Amino acid sequence: MMRLLLILILTCSFQSFAKADDIRDFQIEGISIGDSLLDYFSKDEINNNYSESRLFKDTNFSRSCFKRSNSTYEKLCIDFKNNTNKIIHGVQGVIRYKKINNPACLNKLREIDKEFSNIFKNLNRKDWGPLKLPPRTDEDSYHPIIYKFAAGSKAQIGCYFYKKYDSSHLRVVLYTKEMSKIVTRKSEKKQ
Repeated sequence: MMRLLLILILTCSFQSFAKADDIRDFQIEGISIGDSLLDYFSKDEINNNYSESRLFKDTNFSRSCFKRSNSTYEKLCIDFKNNTNKIIHGVQGVIRYKKINNPACLNKLREIDKEFSNIFKNLNRKDWGPLKLPPRTDEDSYHPIIYKFAAGSKAQIGCYFYKKYDSSHLRVVLYTKEMSKIVTRKSEKKQ
C-alpha cells in the first residue's frame, strides 16, 4: 500500500513539473498561446492593426500588431490562425531603442534571460551570440537566445541592430511548434 501511495505521489509530481514547462502557462502582456485573439481585441481592432508579413505568405496565419502605451512593450504583435476563433500561435513584445549601439538593449536581454533561466529551468537554452541578420546588409545583426519546450514550442529573446536606421530593438517572443516551423523555414529560405 505504501508503495502504491509513493507511485501516485511521484506521478503527480512529474505531471506538475511537465505542466510548468508548457508554453501556454506563460504570458506577454497578459496574452497566452492557445487563447483566442478575440478574447483581447475586437474583429475591427484586429483588422485595423493587420501587419503584412512575407513570413505568412502561403500559410494559414496572420499577424496583427498593436502599439501600446503605459505598458512594458511599445508594440505587441500577435500571430494567429486564420479561422473564426483566431487562435494565438505567437506573441511578441517589442521595445525600441535609439542608436544602434545602445547598451540598454543587451542589458535588458541579459535581465530577461536571467528571469527566463529561473522560470524555464527544465528547458534547453541556446545563446546564439551575435549573428548577421539575413537577408539585410552585413552591418545588421542580432543576438538571439532561445528556450525550447519539449513539445516543440519556443521562447526567444533577442536584440536586433539596424545600421540603416541607427536603432536597435528587443523582442520577447513565445510561439508554438507550428509557428516555429514557419519561422525556421522562412529564415532558411532567406539565407
